[in-house]
Amino acid sequence: MKHEDIDLTDIAEMINTNRDYLRKRLDLVDYLKKLQRGSATLFSEYRRPTCNHFPHVLNNDQIKRLFIFLCNSKYISHDTDLQAFTWHLGGLDNAEYFSDNNEIVPTNKYIVWQSTKQILREMLTKIYYPKISKKEIVSLTPFCFGYRNKQSGEISSFSLAKPKAIPSTESDKLKSFLATL
Repeated sequence: MKHEDIDLTDIAEMINTNRDYLRKRLDLVDYLKKLQRGSATLFSEYRRPTCNHFPHVLNNDQIKRLFIFLCNSKYISHDTDLQAFTWHLGGLDNAEYFSDNNEIVPTNKYIVWQSTKQILREMLTKIYYPKISKKEIVSLTPFCFGYRNKQSGEISSFSLAKPKAIPSTESDKLKSFLATL
């Protein structure tokens, strides 16, 4: 074969394909090593974009107490649906959210968050870390939490604030409540 017969784009595609394949293999090996050491989580299903809830960490009683606290403290809107709140925070034993063939029926109702994004980050990290990684917490938040646009009244999703340590009485109040769960 002469070098004039070789198409350079085919070679480049082959190299990129092999590079991507090798990168994925190395990522898998790293993940398996972390899993063996116990520093990785087994929540691979929570990396799928179709999943829009946090894992089961709190029982339904704890979730209901958290809901009442957040409503009374005006962290979430009073018109937030308790069943949607329970489902998003991992209360998966609600019969309303299972279909006849036992598949989870996702809800499209957001938890309407009224406080700062930093307070939400602190709450979710306190509840779910290290059960799932902080990166997974950030990626799940837009599926579960939203804010109400003051002009239109529509509810839209949002992302968490960057992590920062800013002392506040709100934060202290939330942390002391979470310690009782």
